Amino acid sequence: MFPFPICDDCFRDLLGWFAGRLTRGRREMAEGYVYFARRGSGDIKIGMTGNLPRLRHRVREVGAEELLGFEWGGRQRESELHLRFRDLRIEGEWFSPLPPLLSYISTRTEPLP
Repeated sequence: MFPFPICDDCFRDLLGWFAGRLTRGRREMAEGYVYFARRGSGDIKIGMTGNLPRLRHRVREVGAEELLGFEWGGRQRESELHLRFRDLRIEGEWFSPLPPLLSYISTRTEPLP
């Protein structure tokens, strides 16, 4: 199974560590929302919040003017989207409003009710 010998106790410890990482990852995904917001210049922020009812207020706090949509997901999902759209990154969490990102937002996110 492993390319090197491993004792039973070490194997159980390794499985426990890995199971904990998986559980923590699922919890992060379930406890947050990734949002997309636009500021006056048109740039789009890909951010994360754990508090959906306060999302509109959060959008204003980060200097954005319009909430474009949100989807389920925590820090891990936010990081995946930052990586996916890395070629559009302007600075930090702000991205250029080009077709790949706009298409993603229009087809994969939900508006805030």
